[in-house]
Amino acid sequence: MTTQRPPRLQSRAIYRENDLRRQGIMESNSTLLRWEACGHFPRRIRLGMRAKAWIAAEVDAFIAGRAEARGDVA
Repeated sequence: MTTQRPPRLQSRAIYRENDLRRQGIMESNSTLLRWEACGHFPRRIRLGMRAKAWIAAEVDAFIAGRAEARGDVA
């Protein structure tokens, strides 16, 4: 009998707020919540009862999109 594993996320690395700051995203938590609500920033995923985080690939895509919008190469 074999057990099947759940499919892996494309990016196993997950950012927390400190990791976002290292990436240059310095906005407050309330600003990030507003951005998430309007679809401007990737939504967090729930890790546990109180823990939430962002998927790294989605945050990287957000940063690349911002650079592309102003004409920079990400």
